[in-house]
Amino acid sequence: MAPEAPARSETWKRALRALFLIAGIAMLVVLIRGAGPERVLETVIGAAAWMPLVIAFDLGFFACEAMAHRAVLGPRRTEIPWSRFVRSSFLYYCVLAIAPLGRAGAEVARAASFAPWVGGGRAAAAAANVQGGVLIANLVISVPCWIAVSSTVGVDHPLAWLLALNGIGTGIAGAFTLLIVRRSRVGTWLGTRFPRLAKMGAELDDAVVAPRRDLIVATAWCCAARIVQIGMYASLLAAIGASVTLGGTLVALGVHLVGAGFGDFVPNQIGILEGAYRIFADAVGLAHDPARAISIALLARVAQFVIAGSGMLALAMWRRDAAVVSAPS
Repeated sequence: MAPEAPARSETWKRALRALFLIAGIAMLVVLIRGAGPERVLETVIGAAAWMPLVIAFDLGFFACEAMAHRAVLGPRRTEIPWSRFVRSSFLYYCVLAIAPLGRAGAEVARAASFAPWVGGGRAAAAAANVQGGVLIANLVISVPCWIAVSSTVGVDHPLAWLLALNGIGTGIAGAFTLLIVRRSRVGTWLGTRFPRLAKMGAELDDAVVAPRRDLIVATAWCCAARIVQIGMYASLLAAIGASVTLGGTLVALGVHLVGAGFGDFVPNQIGILEGAYRIFADAVGLAHDPARAISIALLARVAQFVIAGSGMLALAMWRRDAAVVSAPS
């Protein structure tokens, strides 16, 4: 492959991400205009009192996934200072929520941050292993969501079909990821192709075969994150003034799973999640008030931006304090 080929490929990827982001924003504008901007704004403002609880649940979800990642960092994870672990986790969240780089870009940032303590190969392997746990947890939570959707609007409803496809697809992808990652020799291939990466490649091949106990713990943390997410969506329903029941909450979460799964190609699924709630407003019991249905996704996005913004501020303050401490007297 010509040296300029990877650069050209990366340029195309960035261009596509930018294009999808613009398309998602345009879709969001169309959805808000169609539902009534005044009604959407009224709903969002009226939900302010519930936002601290929504943010707390979102932080809980984020913390559980961070602990899942820590579980597969290997025995040297104890060498990572907790302050560094928290900073790196916030960096991951900020990149995921704000930067148009997707989960892959966020994982690269987190792996680079942990590499000095656990090695580049093990940091990269942890990202791959935890992704398998995330996908398996997606399948686990899809089951009660599918039951709730089927009980509410019937098994022949499009949401039930899409939720089943998403759950089965992510379950297969999770099992495939864990199986292939454990049996592949990607590190050896990298070391052969790029001699400078030989050491990291050897670390990668050794680290991807994580102990089964670590994988189980990581998957359990990912499942715990989904349980916390149930509380978050119950809070979101309460925030928009909708009836809060376990079944209704699982239906609302099911819409999120479908939107997030099928809209993964758009940075932060902007416009896609809102569109999913607009399309399946009948399943959530809000067919008569699409503005409130769309507001579920909007309020979840507001919570993400608040956490990411606070995280960026905290990261900046940590960096400033570190610079002051290291400055010569």
